Amino acid sequence: MPFSMTGFATHAVESVPFRFVWEIRGVNHRFLDLSLKLPEEMRALEPRCRELIGASVKRGKVDCALRWSGAEEGQRRRIDAAALAELERLSREVLALHRGAHPLTVADILRWPGVVAEPRPDFAAVADPILQSLAGALAEFQAARAREGLRIAEFLSSRVAGIETLLATIRPRLEGVQRRLRDRLTERLARLEVEATPERFEQEIGIVVQRLDVEEEVDRLLGHLTEVRSALELDEPVGRRLDFLIQELNREAN
Repeated sequence: MPFSMTGFATHAVESVPFRFVWEIRGVNHRFLDLSLKLPEEMRALEPRCRELIGASVKRGKVDCALRWSGAEEGQRRRIDAAALAELERLSREVLALHRGAHPLTVADILRWPGVVAEPRPDFAAVADPILQSLAGALAEFQAARAREGLRIAEFLSSRVAGIETLLATIRPRLEGVQRRLRDRLTERLARLEVEATPERFEQEIGIVVQRLDVEEEVDRLLGHLTEVRSALELDEPVGRRLDFLIQELNREAN
């Protein structure tokens, strides 16, 4: 069964007091084009994350992102006293140097980067849960691609069956094409009251029959349809093979 390159999955893990969420999106691409976004605190995990993703996904443009948030309870924000003292010193200097400056408000201070310290995850404590969650996200991602692949396979199988039905109605008509052409041309000549030499008559019949002889194309179409069915049963990438076969189907049909 073919796998689609289109898929989406999310997977969350709790590592008290933090929550980590993986999100994976995939679309079509000739090769594996991986975009991995990690929080700055988790950058050291990038090589292992890429290794896990590469072992599971071989093709497609894949966007993989990790987000984290702190628990609401038990982890209150706090003021960084050193950062606040440094901001206060800088504020006094600015007020002394610039008469038009205004003192900072409480809201200004709380918005200043580094003044309000938020709880940060301990890398050593959360690395394993994060990687386990990534493995879970990849499993869900592959399952989504498998479901999409199954739908594509069912769609293609339905189209193959439809083409085979059409060919089954065409082949019996090929057997009597020369006789029908001969009768039609004879009737037309009689209606026009035109006489033709037997040699010329047979020559015209041969030219038209040659143009309408599609027995070989019908056989090739049936052969390509058999190859499509076989490809849909393989447990390996078949996108390029199916693309080639569909091009050949169009060429023979035309």
